[in-house]
Amino acid sequence: MYGVDDNCMVLIDDGVVSQMYYVDGDGDGFGAGVGTLSCSPIAGSVTNNTDCNDANAAINPNATEVCNGIDDNCDGNTDEGLTFFNLAMLTVDGDGYGRVQELFLCSIVGSVLVDGDCNDAAPAINPGATEFVT
Repeated sequence: MYGVDDNCMVLIDDGVVSQMYYVDGDGDGFGAGVGTLSCSPIAGSVTNNTDCNDANAAINPNATEVCNGIDDNCDGNTDEGLTFFNLAMLTVDGDGYGRVQELFLCSIVGSVLVDGDCNDAAPAINPGATEFVT
């Protein structure tokens, strides 16, 4: 038992190496919260408390940052190291022109850097199209 002279040698826990264990709730190999001192491993626990979101295995110190507005790698920064656009437009019809949706976005599928599409549901209607008289 931890903290007790189990072998009557006048020393408490002599020769026993204790370690702090932290619950790894999401199973990603990184723990969080308050630790428990133990002389032997605790099931479902690890020896570090570096996980910033122990409810999501994709968020941990070894994770790669992705464009999602979340600190994926637990370093205190959000979306660092990603390329950001000053202005991102979303194109629905795929014609290369979009309409302003957000400011300061990192990469978003379907985004372009050309604004001005007045009809984003029709690829033939955009600022680069030829005007026809009908």
